[in-house]
Amino acid sequence: MSRLSKNIIEEIIANSIEIYEQEAQNFKKIGNNYKCLCYHGENTPSYVISGEYPYLGKCFGCGDSNNVIGFVAKSHNITYAEAIKYIQNLKIDFNKTVNIKKKEVKPLIVDWVEQEFTDKHKQYFEDYELDESFLNSRDIWALKTIALNKRIQKFPDYQFKFAYFAKDLNQIKVLTLGKEVSKDEKWRSYNIPNTYLWNYWRYKDVKCDNLFVVKSNKDGAVLAKIGRCAIELQSEDAKVFLENNVEKVKLICNNPIICTGTDEQGFNTSLNITKSTGFRWFNTKKKYLNKYEINDVAGLVQVFSIKKLEEEHKIKGL
Repeated sequence: MSRLSKNIIEEIIANSIEIYEQEAQNFKKIGNNYKCLCYHGENTPSYVISGEYPYLGKCFGCGDSNNVIGFVAKSHNITYAEAIKYIQNLKIDFNKTVNIKKKEVKPLIVDWVEQEFTDKHKQYFEDYELDESFLNSRDIWALKTIALNKRIQKFPDYQFKFAYFAKDLNQIKVLTLGKEVSKDEKWRSYNIPNTYLWNYWRYKDVKCDNLFVVKSNKDGAVLAKIGRCAIELQSEDAKVFLENNVEKVKLICNNPIICTGTDEQGFNTSLNITKSTGFRWFNTKKKYLNKYEINDVAGLVQVFSIKKLEEEHKIKGL
């Protein structure tokens, strides 16, 4: 979008109420909102317009929801671009200074209630030889309910959720699992930056001879199961890791082990980090990726066993 068109849209949105007044039939203010007949020719107002910026409208006749440009486009049966040109030709002074009162954005407060693992929770983690009590010790919990700003979010039947709790930040990430769960809804991150090192608090006051830096809490958990120190990036961006966490990691271990996977992205992450820092590198073997599609230590345990992971460590002298 060009700078000109962006400015035009901002000006149009700022002048929404005046545009609605020129375009809408039987337009009137009721309380803090505005109502009009919309585009259906109803006898009673059905289109409700918010009295606050960005003045979004909703038609309770058909369920349509849009801004003033969408309203004009629909009411005249023209395109969005044509609606912008149409609005520009209205007798409105778009050069005037408009005092925009934006809605105050409230901070997101996440509350949750934990529950004992159900059979489907257990079944998922049993593949990795991880049980409920051990996962709880790693601050991984099954969720009964979750509330966002006191609004309880119900879980659909096809979803079951885990909370990954960042103890020193008092924040969580939520992992959603289930057969019908899409990639987009798998993770929700609540105010946790990608550069944060999960489980860092466990080791920040001690020195580890072998500290594994991995991608996910699941990888960290299987390593912890065999007695290894492990912190999780929750990110595959090597640049972010290098810029924000190298010195912090060195406080725990002088020569940590980067373990971010053997798939293309994980391999490049490991390679970039080891080239820049000289840190050690341990990943699952390429042959496992080709034959079993295993690209991380959790996958190694899932296909083989926790003993297989221990054997691989012994071979590497860890």
